[in-house]
Amino acid sequence: MKQNQALKFKVISLMLGYPDESLKRLLPELAEASSTLWPGNAKPLEPLLKDLGEKPLIRLQESYTATFDLNPGACLNLTYHRWGDGEERGRALAEMGEVYNRSGWAPASTELPDYLPMILEYLSANGDHPDAAVFTEHLDAVETLENRLRESKSPYAGLFSAILSEIRGSEISGQNLSAPERIEPSKEGSSLGPNR
Repeated sequence: MKQNQALKFKVISLMLGYPDESLKRLLPELAEASSTLWPGNAKPLEPLLKDLGEKPLIRLQESYTATFDLNPGACLNLTYHRWGDGEERGRALAEMGEVYNRSGWAPASTELPDYLPMILEYLSANGDHPDAAVFTEHLDAVETLENRLRESKSPYAGLFSAILSEIRGSEISGQNLSAPERIEPSKEGSSLGPNR
């Protein structure tokens, strides 16, 4: 994996995390990294960087929670988009956990192994690992998220465009984007969200 690609995954992973004071403090560095890593007119991170810089932290947190945590249709747990909380999802989560273990990588988070920011963090450090391609099996969920966020005019949509662009153009993408039959959680959300 190229160093630029690893840095892109790291930057996107940080920006997809729950907004807090440390993220606000990192904004100048993230903005600089964004302009260096995505030169020219294509600035997929710019809408979110602008949002993060202009809005008070409490509004950013409310928006993040409404976008990702209270809306199963935009859940950041990728296997949920294919299997809901079914048995197949359990197998996929176990497989992802094994990939982390085999590579010797220990997540700093208590999230499930399919949590997108954690996957990006892993890829930024271990994208060359032979088992890393297991994560590209869930690109269909990233594409679904991108479409839903773009439809809702979310500033997060550009992050998903950047993820897809990077993975599709890399050596870790040996998978095709057609997915097996999957469960489509409600866009509006429900009380039965993903178990994280």
